[in-house]
Amino acid sequence: MGGGSVSDSDAEIFHIFGATRDCDCRWRILVDWSSQGRKGTATIDDNGRPFRTVGIKDLPGYEVADGPSGTYRWKHRPSAPDPIPLR
Repeated sequence: MGGGSVSDSDAEIFHIFGATRDCDCRWRILVDWSSQGRKGTATIDDNGRPFRTVGIKDLPGYEVADGPSGTYRWKHRPSAPDPIPLR
């Protein structure tokens, strides 16, 4: 990343997906920025607390599925895939 420029009318959007199979992980995002000769680091977290991602390796998974007549039901979800390694 880096090297690009953004503005008020052309903001940069990041989609962050945290995944793990066998870790109880706590994490924050640190974003280095610079603007008009100033620079700093912005911390992205959960209202002062780190985000938490918990692995579900070997655990059953379920999700809510839209059922008939607008009702919802629990649906078994297949095992989570291995996360994509960061490069």
